[in-house]
Amino acid sequence: KQGAIEKEVEDYTRVIDGLAGAPVELVALALNNRGLAYRMQGEFEKEIADYTRVMEGLEGAPAEQVAKAQSCRQSTYSNHGIKQKTSKE
Repeated sequence: KQGAIEKEVEDYTRVIDGLAGAPVELVALALNNRGLAYRMQGEFEKEIADYTRVMEGLEGAPAEQVAKAQSCRQSTYSNHGIKQKTSKE
């Protein structure tokens, strides 16, 4: 199963970083899905980084993907005892 998750991460990364001109909707979806794959691997900081990118760094991301990222990020903070960074940190 772990090998399958690693393959998922590779595929999502290919869309995110390697597919020039990919529609922002697909990049946002790939970031959210890669975040979930990172969660299954226990890589919570990487997971949070992907959700944060959808929320703050992906201009034109669809509202539903931004909302999903926000919900998933908050869940990760809550469920894994990770301290949320403030804008001052």
